[in-house]
Order: sequence, then C-alpha cells, then structure tokens
Amino acid sequence: MDRTPREYLTFVGRAKKIPASDLPAQIEHVMQVTQIEDVQHRLMKQLSKGYRQRVGIAQAILGDPEVIILDEPTVGLDPKQMIEIRELIRELGKTHTVILSSHILSQVQEICQTILIIANGKLVACDTPQHLEKLFTGQETIELVTEATQDGARFYCCLPVFI
Repeated sequence: MDRTPREYLTFVGRAKKIPASDLPAQIEHVMQVTQIEDVQHRLMKQLSKGYRQRVGIAQAILGDPEVIILDEPTVGLDPKQMIEIRELIRELGKTHTVILSSHILSQVQEICQTILIIANGKLVACDTPQHLEKLFTGQETIELVTEATQDGARFYCCLPVFI
C-alpha cells in the first residue's frame, strides 16, 4: 500500500518476467485500459476502493494473458464504480477469456455469456444466462425420500416431473 500503481505494476511485471524493454509500454497500455493514468503517482493506500480494484485488474492483464480470473471484482464499490468495472470486464472479454467468480447473480447475468453454477464443489449447471433464467424461473424444490440406492435415486431425480 506504500507504493504507487506504477511502482506496483513495475514490480508485478518483473515478477511475471516481462522483458525490461517491453515493460514500460505494457504498463502504459494496462493503465490506459483500466483508466488509472490519473492516479499512477499516488500511493495505493490513498486510492479509493474502485481505483484499487482497477490496479488489481491492471496487474492481472499485464503480460497479456489468455485467461484472466477475477474474484468478486465489484464487492465494496459504489454503483458508478460497479458500472465502470462491469464495462471494463465486458471489454476484456472481447480479447481474453475472463473467468468471473461472483455471488451477485444480477452482475453475472449482465456480464457473462456462459454461467457455470457450482454447489458443494460440483458443477450443477452450465448454460447461457437467458436459458438458465428460463429453466429456474418458477421452479419449486421437491424433496423426495426413497429407499432406492444412491445411484438409482440419482437416475430418477434427473427425470423431469410434470404435475
């Protein structure tokens, strides 16, 4: 927190083994993409939560990785900052594979093209936001008690139920 965004990005670039000759241009690029040029010389501890998130995204895209993983990128941001970060993520998604982890369903629906839902460490759904919404809208949960084996119960629970 006692470094500026530029100093931090230089440190991260060296850790990622970006060639010294390429590093300044790459830092300029990620600062432009994340719109942090205006705060590049301020200490990180003096930045708002939104700018700190932007610096975090800048370090994630430094070196132009194919895949960018973002964990709860809008938590703690004000509504204006949320909109800006969502737009940034959408733009990144045009040239990178972005994996977004979030518990905010509205955010996921707005940003993502494909949603994977994981419950208890298992993949339980994978589809477009629109199709998943259609599937789950109006559904009710039914608890079924059976004397079948676990495999047998799994087979029957996967069949559609019409009432």
